[in-house]
Amino acid sequence: MNSVLIHCSKLSVEQQGSPILKEINLEVLSGHSLGIVGPNGAGKTTLLRSLAGLIPHARGTISIEGKNTLSISPILLSEFLSYLPQNPACAWDFTVRDFGELSTHPDLFKHWINRFKLNEKLGSPLSQLSGGEKKSVHLSLAFSLLGSPFKKVLLLDEPTAALDHDRAHVVALAIQEFIEAGAAVLCATHDLSLAQSCKEILVLEAGRVIQKNAPADISPSELIKLIGNK
Repeated sequence: MNSVLIHCSKLSVEQQGSPILKEINLEVLSGHSLGIVGPNGAGKTTLLRSLAGLIPHARGTISIEGKNTLSISPILLSEFLSYLPQNPACAWDFTVRDFGELSTHPDLFKHWINRFKLNEKLGSPLSQLSGGEKKSVHLSLAFSLLGSPFKKVLLLDEPTAALDHDRAHVVALAIQEFIEAGAAVLCATHDLSLAQSCKEILVLEAGRVIQKNAPADISPSELIKLIGNK
C-alpha cells in the first residue's frame, strides 16, 4: 500500500510583502509522480524550494516522511530528499569524474553518466561542457544521491530544459523508474511531454492551485495553455 511521503497544509510564502504561494494543500504518495505546471511566476519553483526546506520563512505545515522539513537538519533531510534547481551550478570547476565524488553513491553517479552517454566526458572540466551536458551531469548527481529510491523524494525544477530529445527521454524514463521503486517525484516543467508522462498534473496560477488531475483529464490544447506556452 502506498504511503503519504509529502504533506503540506496551508503552505504560504511571501516575498517583500507580496504573496508567492497562497495556502497550498498537497499530498503526494510513494510511487507517484506529480508534474507542476503554470505560467512563469505562478510559484512552481517556490513550491519546490519550500518542500526542500530552503525557504525558512514559509508558513503552514510541510512534512516529508512525517518529518518537518523546516526544522530538521539539512544532513538528515538529504538522506531522503534530493532537489535539483532549474539552473544548477558548481562553484568549482571539477572534472565530471571528480564531481561524481560529491555523491553519496559515486557508483550510481557513473551509472547515470553512462545513461546520459557522457562516459567520454569523465575527464572534462564542467566549464568545457555544453549546457545540455552540464545539466545532465547535475541530473546524474541528483539521481544518484537518493541511493535506493524506496520512500525517497526527488524534486526537479525544469529537468529537461536545455536537453536534446534523447537526454530528455532519459529523464522521463528515470522518473518512471524512481516511482516504480517507491519514490515520489515532483517536477516543475514547461515540457508538455514530460507533464503528460506524470501520474498527475498540478496547475498553479498566481500562487494558487487551480486544479489537480490525471493527464487524461486535461486535453493537450488546454494543457499547453495551462503550462504557459501560449
